Amino acid sequence: MMTSSDDAERVADRQQALARAVLRDPAVASVTSFIGVDGVNQTLNSGRLQINLVPKAKRGLSWNLIRDTIYMLGSLNDIFDLF
Repeated sequence: MMTSSDDAERVADRQQALARAVLRDPAVASVTSFIGVDGVNQTLNSGRLQINLVPKAKRGLSWNLIRDTIYMLGSLNDIFDLF
C-alpha cells in the first residue's frame, strides 16, 4: 500500500527532474521548488515550482514560447528519460 510519504517522494523525484529539465532552457535564470505542506500546498504530495526568467532583453524569446516549452516538459510521462 502506498502512503502519503511514498507519494511525496514520487512528487519530489518528478519535480526535481522537471526543475533540471527547465533549467536547461537558456531563457531560465533559476528555479525554486516547493514540496509538502505550507501556506499554499495542503498535502505532503503536492508541490510547485517558481521559475525566474532571464531579463526579456537578454533572452530574446517571448513568455508564450517559454511557457509552452515548460508545459510540454511537465506533461511528459517519462520525464526521467530526459537525463
